[in-house]
Formats: sequence, structure tokens, C-alpha cells
Amino acid sequence: MREDIQKVIIDFDDTLFDAYAFKRELCAAVVRLGFSEEEFWTTYKQTRDHMPGMLSYTFARHAENLISFHPTSTEASVIQKAFEEIIDHQDFIFSDARPLLDFLKSQKKTLILLSLGDTVFQSRKVENSGLVRFFDRIELVDTRKLDVIQLLVDGHEPVYFLNDKALETKEILECYPHWQALLRERADHSLSHYVESGLPYFKDLSDMQAYLMAHK
Repeated sequence: MREDIQKVIIDFDDTLFDAYAFKRELCAAVVRLGFSEEEFWTTYKQTRDHMPGMLSYTFARHAENLISFHPTSTEASVIQKAFEEIIDHQDFIFSDARPLLDFLKSQKKTLILLSLGDTVFQSRKVENSGLVRFFDRIELVDTRKLDVIQLLVDGHEPVYFLNDKALETKEILECYPHWQALLRERADHSLSHYVESGLPYFKDLSDMQAYLMAHK
């Protein structure tokens, strides 16, 4: 790794945490309760995007939206409990996430977790992940990552930025062109999304770690 870069900012969803698999499990839970996959995804987006300019998702509101969309004898509390069983008892951390974080700590890097989403919901996912111990700072935002970056690092210092969203990353690099960004491919994004970014991208975190070890 580059010795001149001391800080590493890391995204959570779809970078360390398999959000795609997590949402598929939530979907399977409501299907078992008599709803359709289409109803799950429609109400998921409705719940997440109900406040313009912000990401705001809770199990309770999603359960209520499902009931409103498809009236049923199933109570919202039953749906919410099914969701909570999943987040509390299943591990959605990518298998190579902890080895990558161990490697970064062995390199004496300062690790900053920067996650976009409903802050209460994200906090629960992060706490349940078992990854808190790796990070020197955790920042959860519900608007834009760009709004808080200036609070996390000196604007002129080089930083490693590990993320899954190519467009978001390109936007950040416009303000911080001296950063080195690395992308982890998302299961629900086409490969062209990453190829067209012109940034280094990797199918998994073990490949990203190998790249970091080889490039000094």
C-alpha cells in the first residue's frame, strides 16, 4: 500500500455488507407471509424514498406500507418481527471483509466507516455486524457523503476510498481528485457500470486486498 496514504474511508452496504442478499432474505420472509415479491420491492422503495433528498427506511414503516398496499389478516408487528429475526440472527458480512480490515489495520491505517442510509437503521446493521472494532471513526449520513467528508479528513490529504457505487464515487473524486478510489462490484449492477467509470474495480474484497498489497 502507499505509505503516504494514512486514512481509508470505507462504505458499508454492498462493500462490506451484502445488502443484496439481506434484502432478498427480507423479501423471502414476506413471501412466506403471503405477499408477492413485487409487493415487497414496491413497498421497499416506497419506504426508503418517502422523504425527498434523504434515505429513510425502517422495518416498522415497511411493514405498515405492505399492509396498506395489500390488506391482509397478517399484522404489521408480525412482519416487523420476521424482519428483525433476519437482521439479528444472520450474518451478511462478505466472507473476505474481515481479512481485508485486518490487513488494513496491520498497515497502521486509520479506518473510517462512511455509510449512507437511515442513520438509526444503519447503526443497527453496523452494530450487529461485529465490525465496529476495526474502525477509528464511524459516520452515518442520510443525505450525501460529500456533505460530511470535510469533517472526516483534511481536504488536501490523499485518502483511499473503498465503495460500490461508481457514479457516487466519481462525484466525490471531482472534489477530491487526489484520492485513490477502489470499487467492489455489486451483484445487482451491470459490469458496464464499473468499466465505464475508469476506476479500478474488483469482484470481491480479496482481489481488492491483493491490489492494495501489490501497489505501493
